Amino acid sequence: MTPKTIAIIGGSDADLIMIANRIPNRGESVLASQYLEALGGKGANSAIATYRTCHKKSLQKKSCFDGDDIQFKMIGAVGDNRYVPNTRSSICFVIVEDLSRENRCLFTLGATATWKKEDFIHAEQLGGGIRPHVVVAQMEIDNEVVESMLATAAPASPISKRLYRHVAHFLVNESEAAVMSGLDRDEVNQDTWPIIAQGFLNRGVANVVITLGAKGAFYANNTRGSGHCPAFDVKVKDTTGAGDTFTGPYASDYLRQKAKGTWDIKSAVIRANKAAAITIESVGTQDGIPWSDEMNSFDALEKSLDAS
Repeated sequence: MTPKTIAIIGGSDADLIMIANRIPNRGESVLASQYLEALGGKGANSAIATYRTCHKKSLQKKSCFDGDDIQFKMIGAVGDNRYVPNTRSSICFVIVEDLSRENRCLFTLGATATWKKEDFIHAEQLGGGIRPHVVVAQMEIDNEVVESMLATAAPASPISKRLYRHVAHFLVNESEAAVMSGLDRDEVNQDTWPIIAQGFLNRGVANVVITLGAKGAFYANNTRGSGHCPAFDVKVKDTTGAGDTFTGPYASDYLRQKAKGTWDIKSAVIRANKAAAITIESVGTQDGIPWSDEMNSFDALEKSLDAS
């Protein structure tokens, strides 16, 4: 059977992580208790999560597709590999507050900013030389470039103000949901989740997921309804990249279900929540992204705790 392909297009960067007792105030210097360097970037994090959550760590060639196969393509830009002299890779400064384990991030796009619309006008450009079955795009990329990707992925009609109708799955966190729905951040709450999600559905999006951090995720589509999936209770060490990790298993679970002729968005959200929960148990994103057997072990632990 012809392999299915998921292409993840986004940033790849170096994370410079400081852990401190608290976040500095304006004009203030605070002594950090720990410094770490790790690989990151929304695109790279999602790509690794997509791959790992489909494969066992002990047997990396074992696919989650029950005998079928799947290919993964990470499309990114680093250093001056796009023939733009003196272009650096993206850098992200991350401050993690020791008590709450919440973070603040400041990043540069670096080479990712050199992409142009023309880089994604053919379907094969979306998959690094092959036509992908699913494309995952990150909003860290220039809006016009993302629109070009969507127009190429859904060529039946040109991109326009009705951009949302080309989006099969729209995943946003609470801050992004506020900005894109015209609300203040504190107006995104349990009462407004359904309203916000329905607003995106009304614009033509097929599936909407609002990730809610410690509160889990809210999902909605026009055929399966909507609902809230609580987060898993874990010891949080670093929330950096939790949303990126969420995207990976959600995308692969969609493709797995589609291959079987089914689609249960709630099941995909629960799986994605699980991967994100495991990730935040470690400092730095990519080292903590789980493999499928680690997710199975997490399932077993959850069941034993429930039984006790």
